[in-house]
Amino acid sequence: MLSTNAAISNTMPHHSQDPSKRKQTFAIPSPFQPASCNLKPLLEQCDPTKVYLFHIDRSHADYKRNIFLVPVLLNGTIGLLLLWRIYAAAPTYWAMILSMIGAQSSANVDITTSTRKQQILLVLRRAALIFLDFLLLRLVGPWPITFFFERPSNPVTWRFKLGFQAQEVIARVSRGWGAEDLLSGTKKGGESPFFKTRINTAVDKETMAKTGYLMMDRSWDLDFQLMLDAHTLLKRKDLTQTDIDCVALAHMESPIGWCEWRWQKPTSSDEELHKTLATLRAEAAASK
Repeated sequence: MLSTNAAISNTMPHHSQDPSKRKQTFAIPSPFQPASCNLKPLLEQCDPTKVYLFHIDRSHADYKRNIFLVPVLLNGTIGLLLLWRIYAAAPTYWAMILSMIGAQSSANVDITTSTRKQQILLVLRRAALIFLDFLLLRLVGPWPITFFFERPSNPVTWRFKLGFQAQEVIARVSRGWGAEDLLSGTKKGGESPFFKTRINTAVDKETMAKTGYLMMDRSWDLDFQLMLDAHTLLKRKDLTQTDIDCVALAHMESPIGWCEWRWQKPTSSDEELHKTLATLRAEAAASK
């Protein structure tokens, strides 16, 4: 039996995997490389399904304060208007609720003295009122709520704890897409359309000339809690500004883990020029 089995095993083709193919399976797509060990304390706070962009915002503190004042006033005004609408509409809705349960209220309709047309118009008016108030709360209501009260952090908490500093860590996180889109599939890394349309456009000179709060768009959001955590790590000297300046971070499957790509930082003259142009554009828009 042993000799027969040995003969069979010798005649059967071997399907052992080529070591080079195994390495290729887990190769890090260019231009990414393994993340620096110095980033480990920060990476523990990151979501591996997301893509992150970190840089240091060196815009003037006064400019940051003026920019942030606009959403504070806007969301504060919207919040007050919503509270007024709730206060003004509460008696009407309470009367309709009492009418629905059969209690006496100002919303009751006497079907013996009103015509069918009047009853239909009344129902349509009330339905339109409910629908418009629903749209108002559903579409506009989240703005002040997320701005002032979102957890674990929000823009107001971020500014209250951090203030307005000359050098601030900005952490952008992918919105509606993630690391799998960037580092998986047939086109990965620099060849991925997500790299070309989401990352390259987010780190060009025009975008990098903006202050951090103006960098939110349909592809990128700001992780306010992560920015606070990064400043805490900087204070504890667990990180340096060099570690998190102009770096993109994405996570690959085991055994690779986190990868990084560092884009070229603009020269001081270019950076100052673009920041000046961005400031002038913002001031011109505000004066209109």
